[in-house]
Amino acid sequence: MKSSRGATSGVVLLHKKLGETPLECILRYKKETEEIRPMTYAGRLDPMAEGLLLCLIGEECKNKDKYLTLNKKYIFEILIGFSTDTHDLLGLVTSKADGNPNLQYLLNSFVGKHNQTYPIYSSKTINGKQLHTLARAGLINENEIPSREVEIFSLKILSETKIGREKLLQEIVNKIALVKGDFRQQEIAKKWLRVLSDESSMLINNFSIIKVEMFCSSGTYVRALVRDLGTLSKVSMCTYSIVRTEVGEYRGVTSTVSHFTEV
Repeated sequence: MKSSRGATSGVVLLHKKLGETPLECILRYKKETEEIRPMTYAGRLDPMAEGLLLCLIGEECKNKDKYLTLNKKYIFEILIGFSTDTHDLLGLVTSKADGNPNLQYLLNSFVGKHNQTYPIYSSKTINGKQLHTLARAGLINENEIPSREVEIFSLKILSETKIGREKLLQEIVNKIALVKGDFRQQEIAKKWLRVLSDESSMLINNFSIIKVEMFCSSGTYVRALVRDLGTLSKVSMCTYSIVRTEVGEYRGVTSTVSHFTEV
């Protein structure tokens, strides 16, 4: 890796870990490299998402807008049988409805341009306040949530696996524990424990997890897609994992830092 401190500006590819916020990822990078120049990220990732975080350093921060429009590629997993208010594991379970939908057929219906409603627990702002703040305060309802046009270029199922109830609960608890800050972690973990310990869940030996690859325009929410798939199929679903693998021409990395490029 070329030293970032030897250039005036540039782009650095970071791997945001599961549970981190983008800011925590940048602070970790600065600590590890002793970077002192200004940094910002172009395209955030939720705490329950990991993967490629495109960061700008120094003078390149002024060019942030051009990076925000880059297309993205994700590999994500869908847990069948449960819906949550955040549409991922870091949310309160709102419904349970198992089933065996023709998921590839449903996915095909989302390929192309369409209006996608923002997740109510997201950083989208309304009148200067983020949606998740309004949602937690009970100051917004579903009819007031804005939407935007997005384009999905391709959706492909990669695999389907099964997971036992006890292992599922343990993985959910472990993932939630990785998140710092106030995200209702204790309340959410307790709700998952109750739901997975009730009589109906005890009767199911294994739950389905389906892995999908998506190539899409900037601004497309994986969590919103999974929410809409569940609504269309009338089967409860939530996002089990999200990994961002590409941003424009940039490819994902497995370590904290991939490379630094002078601009």
